[in-house]
Formats: sequence, C-alpha cells, structure tokens
Amino acid sequence: MTKNKSKIGVCPLCGEEKELILSHIIPKFCYRRLKNTDESGNLWLLLDKTTKVQDEFREYLLCHECDNKFSKAENKFKRTLDNIDKHRGPYFNFGEYKSSLVKYDKDIKTTLVFILYKAHISSKYKNFSLGNKFHKIAKDFLLDEINDNNEVFPFMIGEYNGQKEQEYLTKAICFPKLKKVYQINFIELILYGYQFLIKVDSRPPKYFRELYNTNHICISELPVDDLAKHFNEKIALQKKIAKRSRVNA
Repeated sequence: MTKNKSKIGVCPLCGEEKELILSHIIPKFCYRRLKNTDESGNLWLLLDKTTKVQDEFREYLLCHECDNKFSKAENKFKRTLDNIDKHRGPYFNFGEYKSSLVKYDKDIKTTLVFILYKAHISSKYKNFSLGNKFHKIAKDFLLDEINDNNEVFPFMIGEYNGQKEQEYLTKAICFPKLKKVYQINFIELILYGYQFLIKVDSRPPKYFRELYNTNHICISELPVDDLAKHFNEKIALQKKIAKRSRVNA
C-alpha cells in the first residue's frame, strides 16, 4: 500500500491490472449530508447493527478510471433528490400510500446499481450478495454492454413523511439488504433521506408492474415501520447510557 492511498491489483470492473484507489461504497455526498444534519457531526450507520461513527466506509476496490466513471451520474442523482419537489407530478393514492411520479432518469438507476455492485465486491459487506446472475447484469449495465430497460433493476423510491418516529432514518445510511415485498426479492437501500427498493427477481411484480417503466419513477410516502422503531429504541438506549455515564463521572 503506497502513500498516495492506492495499491496495485486487477480492477474487477474493467479487468485490467492497475492502481486501485481507496473509494467510497456509498457516495461521499451522502455522508456529507448526514454530517450536516446531525448536531454531533456523527453518522448513524446500519450494517449488521446500528452504530454511530465519524468515519466513512472506504475500500480499495476499483481503478481511478472506473471509480470516477459514474461521478456525473452521482451528481445528477444528488441534484434530482435535492430538488425533488420541482420534478414530481400530482399526488395520487397507490393503495394506502400517498404517491407521486417523477420523470425517469437513468442517472438515478446508474448510481444505485453502482452502489450495489461495489457492495457486492466489497469485503466489508459479507452478508450482502447480488448473486452471480445479478452481479453480471450489474457489471454489464455499468459497462454499457446491455441496454437500459424495464427489466434491468427496476426500482421505486420511498420518502419519509415527517413523522417524528422517522426522524433518525432521514439521518442514517442503511446498507443494502435483501427484502421481500409481496414475495418478490428486492434490495432495500436507505440513504440521503430516502428508501430505495431495487428489484432483483426474474418474476414480474404482481402489484407494482405498472409502476416499473423507463418513463417515470414512483415515489411513495413510507409508514412508520419496524426499522424506524428499531432506530428509536437503539438511540433512546444510547442516550440513557450516556446520561448515566455523565452522572457517574
């Protein structure tokens, strides 16, 4: 490992032996946003457990060219979510959830697939895998070897509706994990104040099919779920422990 924070290895994306750089699995701007919204400047991260840290997860994964290939897509991802109200159409009820549509943007999907790809090849995410089939699809998509279409990682976005119970989820990064929705396999990823559900299943979604296309993206308000309750319980316990430590000091 050299002083300029790189090492020699085979880049798994392009397949060439090059210098591999220390890169973020989750885009750096996601961490920056969380630091700016938390009084302590710390981050709430959920990998296998909830923890509060000051450092970001980075790893030697890709060469400089491959790691920076998608920076424009990541910047567009950030700008779109920062200005989501300017892009959304009228609200409508999708089942019991208040929803809206925004115009489809491939850069959002590209950013999500890049995160999933890096999480799959990372040694830090031992409990996460795309599986051989979807790992290949992700790699081919990132290398522009397959065209974007409705069957390639279709996704939906969930947004928190301002309820107090959900406050900490807007200040957290929850790393990729498998989640079943109506018996269909999705990957759930929470970052930048949103929940992303990315489909990793060859079966057509029974209830969501009409929402998956390359014309628009569905954004739905999220209910208070078990994850929100888990965060609140964990944070309340840590605050209690911290208070007890100050009293005993």
